Order: sequence, then structure tokens, then C-alpha cells
Amino acid sequence: MDTVESEEQITKQQLPGVIKKTLDALNQAGLTSLSKIASTPPDQIQSMTSLSQDVSEKVSGLAIKASITYQTAEEYYNKRKENLQRLKTGSYALDEILGGGFETGVITELIGEFGSGKTQICYAASVLVQQPMEKGGLNGK
Repeated sequence: MDTVESEEQITKQQLPGVIKKTLDALNQAGLTSLSKIASTPPDQIQSMTSLSQDVSEKVSGLAIKASITYQTAEEYYNKRKENLQRLKTGSYALDEILGGGFETGVITELIGEFGSGKTQICYAASVLVQQPMEKGGLNGK
């Protein structure tokens, strides 16, 4: 009769090079996923599992390395381009300088002398962002 395990278990495929005894210790301690292991400091892994400091550090490093997803600059650029939105400022000249308005997902720094209107632009942007898309806003997002 087959039994279905209800709890996730860390496997040798997820952490290649780690022996079964170590995997069992991690699973028994509740470290049953790469993200749990990667987010647990090695000294805490050691105290939870009674593994040596060296093994705890190795397991932590392997979990961090295995949980990192890589993407090329071109993939990042294309994804960013798909999600890019611009907030119109209400000023054609300022929108022109900003390339169409404030970009989402970036920090825009305003520099100018005291009294030049930096704060007013920010106040206006905080109101304009609440406007619907067809009026140049971002629907409050």
C-alpha cells in the first residue's frame, strides 16, 4: 500500500552532494525546503540538527545557491519593458524631460534650489497617480 507524505521533504535532487543522513536530519528539524534552509543561519541549522558547523555551512550555501534564479540582462530588460508604466506630471515640458513621465519601478531624484517646486511636483504626483489611466494616472497604484 502506497502512503502519501503530507509534508514536503528536502531531497537529494534539490541538494546534490548531501548524504541521506544529513537530509534526514534537516527534514526532522523541519527544514523541508530550500527556502527554509537558505533563510536559516548555519549556527541555527547546527543547533536544530546537531550537524557539525562545517556541514551546516555547506548545506546553507548549497541551499542559497540552488534557490537563486538567474536571468540575463536581456530577459530582465524585456520583462521590465512589459511592466513599465509612466505617470504624467501634468506638465508637457517636464514629461518631455522625463521621457513621458515618472517611470514605475525606479527612483527619480529631483534636484533644485530651495523654492524651485520639487515638493510641489511630488504633491502633484501623489494626487495624479490616483487618476484613471486614461487621464494619465496609474489607477492609484
